Amino acid sequence: MINSFIWADLSTLDINDAKHFYGRCFGWDFHDIGDGYLLCEAKSKHAAGIYTMPEKFQRIGMPCFWMSYIRVEDINETVRTAEKCGAIIEVHPEAAPSGGLVALIRDPAGAGFTCYQGDDLGGKSESAQESMMVWNELHISSLEKVESFYTQVFNWNISPTDDEGRYDIHNTSGHLVGGIRLYENEIKGDKEYWGVFFSVASLRKTTDEIERAGGKVTVQQTFAGETTALAYDSQGAAFFLLESDA
Repeated sequence: MINSFIWADLSTLDINDAKHFYGRCFGWDFHDIGDGYLLCEAKSKHAAGIYTMPEKFQRIGMPCFWMSYIRVEDINETVRTAEKCGAIIEVHPEAAPSGGLVALIRDPAGAGFTCYQGDDLGGKSESAQESMMVWNELHISSLEKVESFYTQVFNWNISPTDDEGRYDIHNTSGHLVGGIRLYENEIKGDKEYWGVFFSVASLRKTTDEIERAGGKVTVQQTFAGETTALAYDSQGAAFFLLESDA
C-alpha cells in the first residue's frame, strides 16, 4: 500500500548479539540475503531486517535503533518534496539489499524514517500475528512542527482521537496507517522518533525473555484497549510491545 508503513529494520553494533536476543525473545529465524543484511522471519513470514550499523554512524556515536519504512510510488519525487518541506536527507535514493530503492529522511523535528520504492516487503501484520510489526507511531513534543510536512509529503490526514495528545493517521483511501503521540521531553527524552510496535501473545512472558536476554522493559500503557510496553534490547535499541489476542 502506497504511503503506508510496510517494514522495519534494526541498525545494530553487534549483529550476532542481536540475532541471539531477537531469536530468543521473538522466536525469529534469520537469513542473510546479501551485504550482511539479515532477513528475520516469524513462522516463515518476513518480519523485519537486521544489519550492522554503517561506520559513518558508528563514528558519530549513533546508538542502535529501529527504523520504520514507508512505501512510496516515486522515491525521487518524495525526496524532492520532503526537502522542500524542511526535511534533512540523510541518505539519497540508493539500491536496497532486498531490491528496490531506499532513502533515509529526517522530518523537520528530527524524527528519522526510510522511504522505500519497490515490491511490498511483507513485514507488517494487519491481524496482530505474534512477533510481527503491527503499528508505527511518531512520538513528538509538538504536532505543529511536523503536521504540514507529513500532509504534504504523504497526503496523510492527521486527526485527533478520544485520547488526549494522540492522533490517528489515515491515507487518502481512509486506511489507518499509524499514529502520533504527544509527549513532554521529561517522558520521551529530547529526541523525536518513530516507534516500532511488535505484537506478542503474552507481555509477561516476553518481558521475562527480554530481561533474561540482557534487555529491559519499562513503561507500560494502554493503547486501543491493549497493553503496550517500551522495551530495550541488549544493545539499547528501543522498540514497543503490544499484547494482543490476535
